[in-house]
Amino acid sequence: MIASAARFGAPATTESLARADAWADAAIGALLPRIYEGFGVVQLMAVLLAQHYDLHRGKFTSAWLLGASCARMMQMMSLHVFDRAYPVDFPSHQRLSPLLSREALRRLAWATFYLDSMTDGGRYGSQTIDERAYRIQLPCDQESFLGDDHAVTEPLIPGDMSTVQAIRDGVPHASLDMSAYLLRAAAARRRALHFAYRASYQEHTVEQLSSDLLLLREDLEAVFADLPRRFQFNPDNLILHLERLPMFILLHVVRRNLFIILGRAALQIYLRDPTKVDAVYQVRRNRISHALAVSDLVSAGLKESITFDPHIGVQAYVALEILLFEPRRLASVDDFNETNTPALTEGIVHCLTVIRDISAASELTKHLYLEAVHRLIKCDCIHLLHERDLALIHSKHYLVGQDAAEFDFRDLRGAKLERLSKRSRAADDNTINATHDEVLLYDSLSQEASNSSTATSPQPAALGASNPQVHLAENHPAVSETPTAPTLPSDMQMGDYGIFQDGQQWRELVEPGNTDHLFSSLNWLWPFDEWSDQIVPPAGPLGFL
Repeated sequence: MIASAARFGAPATTESLARADAWADAAIGALLPRIYEGFGVVQLMAVLLAQHYDLHRGKFTSAWLLGASCARMMQMMSLHVFDRAYPVDFPSHQRLSPLLSREALRRLAWATFYLDSMTDGGRYGSQTIDERAYRIQLPCDQESFLGDDHAVTEPLIPGDMSTVQAIRDGVPHASLDMSAYLLRAAAARRRALHFAYRASYQEHTVEQLSSDLLLLREDLEAVFADLPRRFQFNPDNLILHLERLPMFILLHVVRRNLFIILGRAALQIYLRDPTKVDAVYQVRRNRISHALAVSDLVSAGLKESITFDPHIGVQAYVALEILLFEPRRLASVDDFNETNTPALTEGIVHCLTVIRDISAASELTKHLYLEAVHRLIKCDCIHLLHERDLALIHSKHYLVGQDAAEFDFRDLRGAKLERLSKRSRAADDNTINATHDEVLLYDSLSQEASNSSTATSPQPAALGASNPQVHLAENHPAVSETPTAPTLPSDMQMGDYGIFQDGQQWRELVEPGNTDHLFSSLNWLWPFDEWSDQIVPPAGPLGFL
């Protein structure tokens, strides 16, 4: 928790990131061997934090495996069926920590679900958790949570009869928390991504996929419309939710992303049918409008100088790609479509700014930052870049994929770069860009790893040590900074970045060559064994359960 606060909640400097990494290494090194001997909910909380931390410091393989461990730990403790597996009132001789209140345990299960929903990279079948296996209610409002009120909310999938029966039995009903709508959006997002992934393989007819697309659109529109007025995006609610603005922005960005994914799936279907030309144009325009909405959302966060959830970096990158490529695809067939309107330019700048800011603390976003700068150069948008943008890509251009257009998140490129960096810090272009999944089939580092010792608590002298994965935060400019007209370093060969030559057609850049681009406990108290030192005989009224 301390490491996460230092990395994500404070200005990112070389010293602060190195100190945070040392704390994280010590905690994770002591935690992981213990969970294989036994664990409780507190350990699950720690592993969730470890997964998030490792993902954003560039340890992608560790983060991917920790995510699976979180799912299995949660399932073994039956937290996803908590309301059915555990008694309503714990025995009177048990006094548990406030961390183990019923609502806190539900939220822990939902945190695991959210992690599992957002780290699949769009790969169908990668999730460890089935959303329909959850038999717990969504998070209640903050007032009911902090008051430890026994109240009923709603299930993930609306219409579950158990909620209606509980209300009839006289259990008070509580409003849903903002996070509940984020969970519903995350669940809808995985459904949309899975459909787009299925459509990309073209294993069904256009007619069948078009019919399924209509059903998915109805599903997503129902999720989008199911938002109370207090959580809708408007100036009044920006003030109302100022203390939770990062989550408020994240909620609305993820909701917009639902339709961006829907549009991508539609393109994968309609481009196969020459009679769907008009539908293709409309889908592209819709994707642009949703990408502009994402840029407006991140702009609101930039104005308030909030600390963005790192996942915003991913969504901002997707929006930036759309604002770069979709107008050019439209212009290639319709001269009346402009590619550099003020709205488009402003949207690109907002997205690039938030990507740049988040990249100071997130290696995952830094990879996307490089890709974004690369694509801006390819699209003759160098005037939108800062000198630091060009300096970054000049020093790390070999880490950039050479995809023609959209970045393929399913490729898990970060994990491949991580493995290659351990073999050779000076890998060349061809080695990196020729890396495919077969690199995972042979582990040449296993003997080196077997000789490593368990991490110990960092000594003061080590806290300022350099870390090869820590990068200076010079890429984190002030929000108010405006781009100047940068000049390229004299030794930078622009031919490497695909600047358009005379007569080169937009279609050569923006049209991808392949549409495929894109468990019950025997003893229900066992999860609390790790908190045995907190269990004391009752002395007065019970507090949190």
